Amino acid sequence: MAREVTDQLAQDHSGRKTTVQTVRNNLETLVKNNRAEKSHQQGSAMYTAYAEADAAPAADDTANSEAETAAEKVPA
Repeated sequence: MAREVTDQLAQDHSGRKTTVQTVRNNLETLVKNNRAEKSHQQGSAMYTAYAEADAAPAADDTANSEAETAAEKVPA
């Protein structure tokens, strides 16, 4: 969730300030660029980042790599 990412950023980079909206906008950009996936669970948007090697799979590779991609996703 965007709130969790914001909290982790604040903890890891205490000298830098950001807002939940800024993080949410960046997460949506990652989704738009096929570098993350968005799902809805219990009314909350959940984001999952793809491992770098799996980012933006080619259209013809999508069907073949869906199972592999699902196993290699890392929480955002």
